[in-house]
Amino acid sequence: MNHMELKNAKDSGELLPLTTKLYLVLPGKVIYAAKKDVSDIEGIDKKELAAFLKENKIKWKDPQSLLVLLDYVSSKLNE
Repeated sequence: MNHMELKNAKDSGELLPLTTKLYLVLPGKVIYAAKKDVSDIEGIDKKELAAFLKENKIKWKDPQSLLVLLDYVSSKLNE
């Protein structure tokens, strides 16, 4: 293809949406950062988890908020 044609057509492209997914990484486990996936972890009581999520107002798309959740989950798994 002619380089001049490429140069002239470079602004006619489209932006592609970027999809990001957040995960919690624990020793031996990688868990998708979603309420359902976290509540399905063995050793985590669903009622205690629900109370913790409500009390700490966990935002599933905020990495700083997920750090608090990660500390909670890792402490429950180490009990």
